[in-house]
Amino acid sequence: MTKSKFRLWALLPLILVIMLPGFSFLLFYIVFFTPDDSSISVWIYILLCFIISFFALLEIWIISEIRQKVIWVMIDNKSICVRAFYGLGSKRQFELNDFNGYTTSRIPARYSGTYEYLYLIMGNKRVIILSEFYHKNYYELKQALSRKVKFTGDTKFEMATELREIL
Repeated sequence: MTKSKFRLWALLPLILVIMLPGFSFLLFYIVFFTPDDSSISVWIYILLCFIISFFALLEIWIISEIRQKVIWVMIDNKSICVRAFYGLGSKRQFELNDFNGYTTSRIPARYSGTYEYLYLIMGNKRVIILSEFYHKNYYELKQALSRKVKFTGDTKFEMATELREIL
């Protein structure tokens, strides 16, 4: 039986999910509830709306990342058990022989090289995503899966596919 272990920086998305709404509220409070100052133009209000909208979109992306990639996994001889949201989500269990195979992809990171992601495929859909970025024992998990599930090849990283999965 193989269980996933998280890297320390897997907590970063959780910290951001907690901080972004507070920061947005603080900006909103500073602009709209400070004493009336005629030097604050309408452009400041418009800029604030764009910043808060950007934070909201960033929050949606981070929550999706936590749901899909920061997952707790347990692999035994015949099945794989998955829990999203750092292992706090509902439990989903799959038989390993139900998967069509798995693919891998290398995703570039700006300052730390590239990270490998593994996608377990059922039908034509990516059902489970394992990440070298979030999982400390990624290669151990990959080895446990490779004994039971067929490798169907590498896929090229495409940002459009990643964005589609978020939605």
